[in-house]
Amino acid sequence: MHTTFFFVKKRRQILSLLLLCIGLFCALQFVFVSPVFAQEEDTFGLQQIDDESVLVVTDIRVTIARIIRVALSFLGIIAVVLVLYAGFTIMTAGGNEENVTKGKKILMNAGIGLAIILSAWAITQFVITRLENATKGITVGDEEGVIKPGDINFQSYSGSGALGGIIKDHYPARDQIEIPRNASIVVTFNEPIDPESLIENTNDTCFNESEDKNKEGDEIVKCDGKNKVPYIGDCLQGDKECDKLKDGVVQIYRKDDKQETKVKGLGTAVYDKDRLVFDVVFDPQDPALLGELKGPIWYVVKLTSAVKKANKEGAFDNTASGEYLWEFQTGVNSDFTPPFVEGFYPLEGQEIPRNTIVQIIFSEPVHPGVGKGVLDKATSKFSNLVFQADNVIGEWKLNNGYTTAEFVPKESCGINSCGNELFCLPAPQPKTPYEVLVRTAELKNPGNNQSFDAKPFSGIQDMANNAMDGNEDGVAQGKPSVINKYKSDEKEKVADNKYWKFTVKDNIDLTSPHIVSVLPPLDDSNVEEDKPVVVTFSERMQFNSIPGNINIQEEPKAEGVDGLWVKYEMSNINEKTVATVKHRDFGPNGQDLFYFVSVSGEVLSMHGNCMYPGLGPFAKTKGAGPNCTVGKDGKTKGCVAVTTNKDKDTGCIITEGLESEYLQADVKSCLETMTKKLPK
Repeated sequence: MHTTFFFVKKRRQILSLLLLCIGLFCALQFVFVSPVFAQEEDTFGLQQIDDESVLVVTDIRVTIARIIRVALSFLGIIAVVLVLYAGFTIMTAGGNEENVTKGKKILMNAGIGLAIILSAWAITQFVITRLENATKGITVGDEEGVIKPGDINFQSYSGSGALGGIIKDHYPARDQIEIPRNASIVVTFNEPIDPESLIENTNDTCFNESEDKNKEGDEIVKCDGKNKVPYIGDCLQGDKECDKLKDGVVQIYRKDDKQETKVKGLGTAVYDKDRLVFDVVFDPQDPALLGELKGPIWYVVKLTSAVKKANKEGAFDNTASGEYLWEFQTGVNSDFTPPFVEGFYPLEGQEIPRNTIVQIIFSEPVHPGVGKGVLDKATSKFSNLVFQADNVIGEWKLNNGYTTAEFVPKESCGINSCGNELFCLPAPQPKTPYEVLVRTAELKNPGNNQSFDAKPFSGIQDMANNAMDGNEDGVAQGKPSVINKYKSDEKEKVADNKYWKFTVKDNIDLTSPHIVSVLPPLDDSNVEEDKPVVVTFSERMQFNSIPGNINIQEEPKAEGVDGLWVKYEMSNINEKTVATVKHRDFGPNGQDLFYFVSVSGEVLSMHGNCMYPGLGPFAKTKGAGPNCTVGKDGKTKGCVAVTTNKDKDTGCIITEGLESEYLQADVKSCLETMTKKLPK
């Protein structure tokens, strides 16, 4: 009976201690380990974002606090070991009261120690949260700690809108640092804008209505009875008499200035051949230089609700606050370094099919007023980027943060891989020689070979008005006389102009590109909040076709913030285009969310062919990063199986688990299939 009782008691002691240890272990797990929520369903690219994603934090206070938290976690483990040791001592006492008392004492001390550790951890966690929130700018909530929409104030830009809406691009980019103090601020819109809503016609100029109907580059005259159409956003006498920004419409101010003292500036509008404005340039005037010599300064640029589209509708009517804003940081120096051509395609001496676009990559952003335009002497006066013949008609598009100019020809030459119209370069011969000439800007001080300061709109120049250095020798040699405005000439192949040659063959390439890989990997979890989405294609792609065609869907929608803002950056690596999509933080304010990436078939190769939407990486393991490759024999490896069935030609690029459903009619159906299976 005694033995039985002891055994039962011992069992009760064991059960009690086990329950205590399990409880302590669970508490420690909850306190010290970041929770992981595994997704059961497959997605393209990204999975749920954990609310404790590990980030690199530079604030030393946060680092010290985290070290303390780690140390406390080890102390917690020691406390659990002491509890186990105390239980072992009691259970093996064999009726020895001294050992039982010893075990109870250890247990009591361990419990007290654990209580102290938990209290210290709670204080440390509170400090870490406050420090991290301070460094990120988070407003934590009301007195009860309840976070409501409007409390969130970190990397959310609530009410600021997002790229991909009315705003196509801007310079400086969001959160860009070390911007030169003498740089211009540029905004590019997806729809034509009313320049009169942003800029005053200070110099009272109008389009010359008495001239012919050639619109882009019309002669600008003083407004009178005959000339009544105002030219908004121009300069007279070089850059001496320029139009000014309207007060309060475009607001530029230092972030640390509580009074939000506005920088006064000049405004320039870039007109196309139809007198439509998509690009507006802001040049600070008071003060003339942004920032300070003593250190970096953060600035805010806000486009208010007074900005109107060409049809007089509000440009930001579809945003929560009716405005658009972003921030950037100035450095301590001005920019006197000239831009140069960093890369181009086709390469020197390369033979290409007719349906190939021409691409020029500059070393830094160039002014949109000189880097984009329609090349057609019958309807346009754009002549900064020309070919060897004046019958090459098309449009130069500026993209990729104003660093890349792409020429898309306008001569129709058939149907591309997805059934749309194809455009080609003229090729009257089996092999037609081609030459591209990039004209630099005129120098303000041609006698000073150390100064690249350029006359506005006179040729290729950067955002700080530095003329292009074509031969990259650091010597300002100036722009030679233009012999023929609409085509290149041997006499212009000198000084700081840039030129190269290639050959166009009289054939057409109809190969469809596809996605090779995606990052973060398929169905990945616990993705860092600021980790960019990276999509690698099987060949060179048209950069101008990528923005807006790689989309990230958030499920459910993040509370208290506008939709994801995105920023596209493109590069070519080993003859393949890599598209990097930066974005607003994933899972803002600790929210656990799912993300889906979709890539539209509207993404085009350098030959104008659509990406095949059903072909992409397929992995057997979640979080794997497979490459989808197609061999010379047409066989695929690591790819989703494809079909030519028009009702199932879009691939839900996934890991195993949805094999019967990874082919859908379109992206919408694909996303619906995935979102229906998300954990509730």
